[in-house]
Amino acid sequence: MEQGIRIRTLIFLSLIFSGITGMQAQSYYTFPDSNAVWKSCEHPYPPGPMIWYARHWDDVIMGDTLINNLLYKKIGRIDYDVECSQIFTGPYYYTAIREDTVERKVYQYDSNGEWLLYDFSLELGDTLNTAIAYDLVAVAVDSVLVGDSFRKRWTYQYDEASTPIDVIEGIGAMTGLLEIMISFEHIYYLRCYYEGDEVVYINGVDQCDLEIDTCISVRVDELKPIRTFTAYPNPFTTSATIEYELEEISDIQFTVYNMIGEVVYKIEDRMMPQGTHKITWSPGHLPVGLYYGVLRSGEGVSVVKMVKQ
Repeated sequence: MEQGIRIRTLIFLSLIFSGITGMQAQSYYTFPDSNAVWKSCEHPYPPGPMIWYARHWDDVIMGDTLINNLLYKKIGRIDYDVECSQIFTGPYYYTAIREDTVERKVYQYDSNGEWLLYDFSLELGDTLNTAIAYDLVAVAVDSVLVGDSFRKRWTYQYDEASTPIDVIEGIGAMTGLLEIMISFEHIYYLRCYYEGDEVVYINGVDQCDLEIDTCISVRVDELKPIRTFTAYPNPFTTSATIEYELEEISDIQFTVYNMIGEVVYKIEDRMMPQGTHKITWSPGHLPVGLYYGVLRSGEGVSVVKMVKQ
């Protein structure tokens, strides 16, 4: 009788643990097809305050391209000013990647041809042999909660003294989507990962959407924002009014970007007199989400966040 109870107990516990494992051992997560943003930065080692960031950028998906009869995703890059995050360039075409979902490998194509970027088929103790990996060894393999589901995670290390680097299915390395996976004099860091206008994964505490608006005094006159620049109502449903004030006659340009850096609306250069002006933006065809309105003039550059509901 006691033996039968023990057997049933073992079976019961086995079912419980297998259920827990099943919750975490999800199917393979592929990279997104569109509407994804990887926010990354680079800073010296050891880390300093925000002002010492060497670089600050976003990687975005810009659509499909065909290379050697293979379908790739174009990766664009948005570079932010080191000292004033409101000043940026891009998105511009940076590179292309493709994913083999059968082999669970991701390849990058650049001026040197195609080479392996990620290998999501590796097991504990395997070596990641890519051009940017420096033969990293998988010292741990587990799963991590991303959004509302678990994804497989690898922890790689170059040697015992090097900093471990995590890589997550469908997101990439915590050093950034396309950056070197080992730290030398500088550290590459993925701050957070977006899908659409939603933050899916934050790499660390309070590391997403950090403002780097530490404009040094010698550049204040050059980069000062336009005195009045607002959008209302905000959030809005059908249209938003953008109001700005010019201290003197100026040539202005107004551009609206979506979360992946695509231009969705633009007013080309036009000369405007001194005073208060309004722009009505009615993006009826665009999906709900977060948009950035950027106004450039002879007085400076200003950015306003607008939310369509």
